[in-house]
Amino acid sequence: MRILFAEDKATSARLLLPTLKKAGLSVDLARSGRNTIEMLRNYDYGIAVIDLHLPDMDGYTVVNSLRLLKISTPVIILSSLDQPEAKIRAFSRGCYAL
Repeated sequence: MRILFAEDKATSARLLLPTLKKAGLSVDLARSGRNTIEMLRNYDYGIAVIDLHLPDMDGYTVVNSLRLLKISTPVIILSSLDQPEAKIRAFSRGCYAL
């Protein structure tokens, strides 16, 4: 499966990418919301894992833009927020929240 991982922090990417690749997954890295949207517009991914806090826009805005563009790739939102409201907001946009 091909995965798009949207994360701007190099440390987080360095920790997670090798694990995903070791599991046999093909992973591409996007470092901004705009880059994430462009990559999902131009390539087919089985899933997108998007950090909630990207430098140019939040993960919710990225997902809203994707859905307006009729891009239905499943999305997992990554966040350190532990508030139920954050998860409900992600779920209401058709995402999974971790």
